[in-house]
Amino acid sequence: MSATYHSCPEREWFTSFEKLDGCLVSFGEGIGTVRIKLSEEIVNKLKDARYVPQLKKNVILIGALKAKGLRGTLRENVLKMFNGSLVV
Repeated sequence: MSATYHSCPEREWFTSFEKLDGCLVSFGEGIGTVRIKLSEEIVNKLKDARYVPQLKKNVILIGALKAKGLRGTLRENVLKMFNGSLVV
């Protein structure tokens, strides 16, 4: 099984939220925008994330980020996603 949406078990992290009635649990109980803290200075938003309270951790899909034009690097088990150029 593969995931199709970013997912989050924390309802209070959503800045916008629309309840999804009649959906199977695997699709989530709602959809909205989640604010995620990337560092002390940087907070980003994941749009169209699903609220799935049964999860133990957040699910962030690299493919969905890449489809929106972001690129990434993976070094020493740390993934960094960015928009635009990156000086290495």
